[in-house]
Amino acid sequence: MTRSQERYDIQRKQRAKRVAKLRSAGLTVKETALEVGCGREQVRALQLLGERLLSLDENKP
Repeated sequence: MTRSQERYDIQRKQRAKRVAKLRSAGLTVKETALEVGCGREQVRALQLLGERLLSLDENKP
């Protein structure tokens, strides 16, 4: 994996975590999409990924 690919992967994971946090805070799909800068159709997928990543972070020793 190149350095730019690694950077993109980290940014994607951070965006997913942010979406999950915003959705759990009560923002609508439209509000979340506007806040994060993605399409409404992507919000659910990013939310699921973010929830999984956050749960993995919680389970780290």
